Amino acid sequence: MRPAPSMTCSEPQASPSVLCCWTVVPYPPSQCPRCDISSTQGRAFRKYFPLLYLIALLAPAFTPATGSLGLGVAFKSGPMKAFFLLFQGLGQFALALTLTTELRKFLSLLRHAPIPSLSRQEASRIMWYVSTRGIAPQVNFEGALFSGYAPDGGLFMPEELPQLDRETLCRWSTLSYPDLVKELCALFIGSELIPKDDLNGTSGDTGSAAIESVKGAKNVDIIVLLPKGHCTKIQELQMTTVLKENVHVFGVEGNSDELDEPIKTVFADVAFVKKHNLMSLNSINWSRVLVQMAHHFLAYFQCTPSLDTHPLPLVEVVVPTGAAGNLAAGYIAQKIGLPIRLVVAVNRNDIIHRTVQQGDFSLSKAVKSTLASAMDIQVPYNMERVFWLLSGSDSQVTRALMEQFERTQSVNLPKELHSKLSEVVTSESVSDEAITQTMGRCWDENQYLLCPHSAVAVNYHYQQMDRQQPSSTPRCCLAPASAAKFPEAVLAAGLTPETPAEIVALEHKETRCTLMQRGDNWTLMLQDTIEDLSRRWRGHALNASQ
Repeated sequence: MRPAPSMTCSEPQASPSVLCCWTVVPYPPSQCPRCDISSTQGRAFRKYFPLLYLIALLAPAFTPATGSLGLGVAFKSGPMKAFFLLFQGLGQFALALTLTTELRKFLSLLRHAPIPSLSRQEASRIMWYVSTRGIAPQVNFEGALFSGYAPDGGLFMPEELPQLDRETLCRWSTLSYPDLVKELCALFIGSELIPKDDLNGTSGDTGSAAIESVKGAKNVDIIVLLPKGHCTKIQELQMTTVLKENVHVFGVEGNSDELDEPIKTVFADVAFVKKHNLMSLNSINWSRVLVQMAHHFLAYFQCTPSLDTHPLPLVEVVVPTGAAGNLAAGYIAQKIGLPIRLVVAVNRNDIIHRTVQQGDFSLSKAVKSTLASAMDIQVPYNMERVFWLLSGSDSQVTRALMEQFERTQSVNLPKELHSKLSEVVTSESVSDEAITQTMGRCWDENQYLLCPHSAVAVNYHYQQMDRQQPSSTPRCCLAPASAAKFPEAVLAAGLTPETPAEIVALEHKETRCTLMQRGDNWTLMLQDTIEDLSRRWRGHALNASQ
């Protein structure tokens, strides 16, 4: 993985027309109330802070030992270097805590400085984000990035979606994967926050890579909650064997849906979140969905040798999912002009499948443990984004649906909404037996070892082939992980796991993990941990100033 090229940070020219900082504030930089930071770091903050959190939490991370490759954004500028990671932790969760003295001062100024009214021209440059439930005030990209759930319980979405024309798609079709991510980010971040030329696309991965990217960092603490017993031993070891001071791993005696609850409760306390500078890193956060869109564009361009036909060729993309983040990303890609047909593939935790087929958005009695453990989820929270888009951005309809779901855990979609959903996506639910059969067949026919989650998607492809349903439409199955992380599933398929030496070495390392037992107050444990980290940061800052 090549490092991001360095860029020069220069002080903006002081002029009344200069848009200072990273918000549209018509001040000369020397007068801007949000630029009260001295030294060379101040210049970098003033010009590049729009992506400061995005960078720290969208870091490039590539772990060849596991074959893990995800999405992210890298940034490098002058004396300030920041690398952020996109935590693509299926069934895992992280919080990032950045509390350096400079950041604390800057964020304090940022949140309390008066914001002058914007001209119509200035306001038009902002990419605004609104809550799917319509009550929370609109925010710019920075506001969406700093958030987990919106204050009204909804999820942030762009108020308006850009539209891509044929010329743009043809130009993008020749781009490298990092440049493709860069173009997508530029579309949705808004030029008032950062110029497109200051973005660089690169890669990131799941929980272990998230930890790998920030371990030992002086300005970030990462808290990871993993569902104890609901991910593989290797996945756990990749996280629990990292003993750096800024890495805090909790093993929760519950499934992925259950461990989401204390996170949601913490982020519902807006004052607490602001006080401690917290950010969620799963697909609740819009930035995660944003960069996942690149999966679909890359898949499309690789499956279409030519874009010279009229209309543009169609590609079918099969998305294995649990929380529906990559499904939401695919639907947004479709909405902005990518000619794809979506298929969502799930394991026996089939709430999304039942919703697509029957309009039945309701919980089962319990989460089923499957070989595709990262998809053992019953609350696919990103379906809220899909419902909002399908309803024509009707926040009242979306709010009513989701509030009923939260009260009763059961919703029958209105007929019109269900009809629209069925038009844009088809679905399949796959058993463990089908997963192992698919893994075996793929190895026999292609000598390619699928992970169980990838097998969920490929199973749909085999079903279509076996039914001998001819189609001229190319099909792409998204593969989210390496089989090296799931030796139990590989053995169940009658195959031999390929375990890299780096993975074997994990067995002999010391581990550290705090247990969250049933009966404990998980929310309180999380809040106490964050408070303790804040006190530690304050102590460090005090010592540094003396």
